[in-house]
Amino acid sequence: MTSLSIHDVEIHIQPIPPHEEARPASHGAAHSRREIEIEARNSLIKEAFGHDAQLLHDEHGSPSIQGFPGYISISHSRQAVALAIAHHPIGIDIEEARNEQLERVRERFATPADSPTLSLLQQWTAKEAVFKAAGTPGLPLTDITVTPTSATTPDGRVYTLSWHQIGSNLLCLAL
Repeated sequence: MTSLSIHDVEIHIQPIPPHEEARPASHGAAHSRREIEIEARNSLIKEAFGHDAQLLHDEHGSPSIQGFPGYISISHSRQAVALAIAHHPIGIDIEEARNEQLERVRERFATPADSPTLSLLQQWTAKEAVFKAAGTPGLPLTDITVTPTSATTPDGRVYTLSWHQIGSNLLCLAL
């Protein structure tokens, strides 16, 4: 596990082993990719909050830890799970480069109002992180405007953005 502090946010990152290296389940069958991700996520939560920590989700799917008065955000790529912890709303997204996939879905998130200096991966991770921080169910990613330092939602909220290269993954933090 890797831990870092960005601004006043604590971030924990757990690598996910390649699917071929997944350890066998007790009955001989290999764990699914989703099971491996959940195991890595749960490991991060226990490391950060203790073995009795209970992950909850509200009616919109936003995560929280029972008894913790702050905020958490969780993201995963094929290679890592990231957990952000703060005492104010935050959002985190971690993704590996996948330009062909992002190019195919560009119209679902990118707009002419977004900064042309940002890569599609930066735009995608920023919008995903802001979506989580905003906590607004149904907020279209195309309604979030991204610049190299911030993002704005339609209701005028502005989020500070920071990107960090974590191995072959790009992590974006919105606060």
